[in-house]
Amino acid sequence: MRAKGMNVRVVNAGINGDTTGGMLRRMDRATPKGTDVVIIQPGGNDARKGSAGDRAANISEMKSRLSARGIKVIVMENSAFRGLPKQPDGQHMTPQGYRMLAESVASEVAGAVGR
Repeated sequence: MRAKGMNVRVVNAGINGDTTGGMLRRMDRATPKGTDVVIIQPGGNDARKGSAGDRAANISEMKSRLSARGIKVIVMENSAFRGLPKQPDGQHMTPQGYRMLAESVASEVAGAVGR
């Protein structure tokens, strides 16, 4: 994004293995005043940890709270990772896969901040 002349600061507040319930509980402190855009990447941990039934409501609540603060929300579902190069474990992306994902989401972020 900087290469395109955008002055942005990106913070990864994700926690490996977190569920949407955990994301919701810490969302307010993880998004300081002045935040313009939040990318929510809920993954599949809810299903693995037995809380899949809460997933949609948690995502909806996060979106609602963030929107009420004037923060644009991009939800990046697991489907965003389909077709990207993966490591031998079949789950995690290669460096090239992460670059491709970053290029894809950069346009969404730029649109959300109006640039």
